Amino acid sequence: MDLPKLVELDEVISATEWNKMVDCLRSLIPCPSDDIIPSQNESGTTWSLRKQKNTFDDAHPFKIVAISGTTFGVAYGTVGNVVPTMGSTPLNNYDPPSMSGSGDVWIECAVSGSTVTSAQIKVGTFPGNDPEDDSIANVLLGEIRTVGGERIAQQACIHSLSYHQFVEFTEEGMQVAHLFGAI
Repeated sequence: MDLPKLVELDEVISATEWNKMVDCLRSLIPCPSDDIIPSQNESGTTWSLRKQKNTFDDAHPFKIVAISGTTFGVAYGTVGNVVPTMGSTPLNNYDPPSMSGSGDVWIECAVSGSTVTSAQIKVGTFPGNDPEDDSIANVLLGEIRTVGGERIAQQACIHSLSYHQFVEFTEEGMQVAHLFGAI
């Protein structure tokens, strides 16, 4: 960018310097695009950002997002190195699988040793963090509720999810504990 030189008080500005200043100012004006919308009024121009076309573009892992009507999707995320499925479709942010229903939304993980072997997104009544079957572990993601005729998702923001299994030997025998670390 070739900026004009500074001038002294009462100094005449040349046409060349004036044109440099105008070119410099023009280069700072945002250009209209699909996401930037100018609107002109008496006091000047206001630049607005268009809302996201796809709410999954601005999603954190496992974000619950309304798709349409009573259907919702869950944004891509992994548990260990496993990508959960909704039904038989793996999570993805490009063509998210959808599910309907209301209640708790959770991930049911199949566990072998200290490794998650598969994970499935479920909706309904959360079975709890400590199922009787030691090969199953559950992580509550949030809930879908209807409030005033409108469906809303309530949840915490999860950025990453890791799994650990702890084994404790007690008088009653071996006790297995599942621990998920969420950041």
